[in-house]
Amino acid sequence: MDYTYRIGKRLHIIPAWYHKSYAHELTLLPSDIPVVLDRNGSFGTGSHATTRMCLTLLETCLKPGDRVLDLGCGSGILSIAAAKLGAGRVLAVDIDPEAERATRENAALNGISDKIELRLGSFQQLAAGSQPLAFNIIIANLFAYVLIPLLDEGLLAKALAPNGLLILSGILAWQAESVAAALGDAGLTLIEQQVSDNGWAALVARAEQEGAAD
Repeated sequence: MDYTYRIGKRLHIIPAWYHKSYAHELTLLPSDIPVVLDRNGSFGTGSHATTRMCLTLLETCLKPGDRVLDLGCGSGILSIAAAKLGAGRVLAVDIDPEAERATRENAALNGISDKIELRLGSFQQLAAGSQPLAFNIIIANLFAYVLIPLLDEGLLAKALAPNGLLILSGILAWQAESVAAALGDAGLTLIEQQVSDNGWAALVARAEQEGAAD
């Protein structure tokens, strides 16, 4: 059984227990980016289709130095991948204290604790803060019933920098049309859509050049 697996072109997901006991057996290419993850109870290790699509899109979209928001960070897999892909700043946000703990521990396993800022609370609380938000990439692997209100309220669009990208998943394929409509209503332009074999969707939208909040 192969306990490790590749996602995209460079990301190589490695369970923490395997990395601890069998690191000498790993065969990595010079360009590979290892992401070591502890399962941490209810959080998995990236095998779900929505997480895989998010990681693949993140690898394609992220540019070195980008400011990235991981909304609903869970195990921290997306935050860790973003940091290792060269993001300049990664903010991981979740309402679940267990997600904060899991992300902190997994960041430490990967030696990148200093590259990820953790925030416990909702996106509404983050958006209501005094600091302006201007992320180059926001990635949210959440359910459609959570994403659509955030789009309808304009919160996600306002948090993007000009030309910023919004990567959304956790969406069933039959819900993709409703999410795409909410993106359009929020002033964002849908530029890519993926559907997995088992009926999940991921969408990528871009803010206007002068900022979706203008």
